[in-house]
Amino acid sequence: MKIKMRIHYKMLAGILTTSVLVFSIAIGYISIKSQRMAYRSAIENANASAAEYASKIEAELNYDMVVVRTLAQAFSDYQTIPNDEWQEVYSKMYHRVYMENPSFYKLWDSWELNVVDTSWDRPTGRIAVTLGRDDKGTIKSGTQLRSLNGDPEHYAKVKASGKEAIWEPYFDVFTFQDETQKFMTTISAPIYSGNHVWTGIVAIDIIMDEFQDIVSKIKPFETGYAILFSNKGIFVGHPKSELIGKNIVEVWETQVKEFNITERISNGERFYIETKDPHTGEDAVAVFIPIAVGKCGTPWSLSVVVPIDTILAEANLNFLISLLVGIFGLMLLSVIIYLISKNITHPLSKTTNLLKTLALGDLNQAEKLDIQTGDEIENMAISVNTLIE
Repeated sequence: MKIKMRIHYKMLAGILTTSVLVFSIAIGYISIKSQRMAYRSAIENANASAAEYASKIEAELNYDMVVVRTLAQAFSDYQTIPNDEWQEVYSKMYHRVYMENPSFYKLWDSWELNVVDTSWDRPTGRIAVTLGRDDKGTIKSGTQLRSLNGDPEHYAKVKASGKEAIWEPYFDVFTFQDETQKFMTTISAPIYSGNHVWTGIVAIDIIMDEFQDIVSKIKPFETGYAILFSNKGIFVGHPKSELIGKNIVEVWETQVKEFNITERISNGERFYIETKDPHTGEDAVAVFIPIAVGKCGTPWSLSVVVPIDTILAEANLNFLISLLVGIFGLMLLSVIIYLISKNITHPLSKTTNLLKTLALGDLNQAEKLDIQTGDEIENMAISVNTLIE
């Protein structure tokens, strides 16, 4: 079926339809590409941000490890010092180191009695010197016998591994009088003597408040936050302090099952996941960066969590601006096309009406055309005027 339409409207419809189609395809393509690029860029930025903060935490923990490693290596020659002197000498060394490092909650050692005391005939038993501070900051020290009836769990694991260690967070077992228990971790280095005989450890305790202070200051993309996990997935640092000490399985159960998070943290993997933030309910990206401490082989992990809306905010804003500019452009194009088409069709309409009059043989009513467009339409008008003459 033939649709009758004036050339003026055909031009408007044809050009504008094509323009809108091209504009829609272009804007759609640019929007999708922009969102993808913004997403990839945000993931890279989140990775970089997490890596930067993770390296700072890693540096602090490795500094602590260097301290205990150095002491442990120095103490491996304890046998060269008379038996009634070496403990006093080492205690003085501890005091100086502890005084220079106020971030240490406690500095302590542990010596296997069946190695350092030839009269000891039990399979377990240790003598330990501990330095700590009271509420006024005064340094206190104490000596205790431990493991008389067997090694406690944490120490037994460290002893069995025979390596440097960053312990899973726990509540302090040995406290001074009137001292409250602290939730903390321990960094330890082994003391070996003679023919690589396990002799004990040198260790420092760090309370979780230290990590909480660091993590609470991390605000990626302003709306994001950070979490510090131990090797087994214990919350060590989190904006919500009530989660400290809980396992990730208790809070992120769905995510742990879906993405195998606990195992990947334990293995020291660097990865990210897209998931529903269990704390805010928003779609988010969580980046995990491993933190390696000494020669432990039990890395911790720093996670940076950023809402996807935040990640795509800039891309969405750019899309909106592009859309508004495109709509304005189409409106401007419509006006220009309207004026151009009118300049073309108006002379054509006058010529058409004149030809209709001539076709009826009414030469008296035929008036010459006054068209000065300087193009083919003007040439056609001249030819019609010649016909009238």
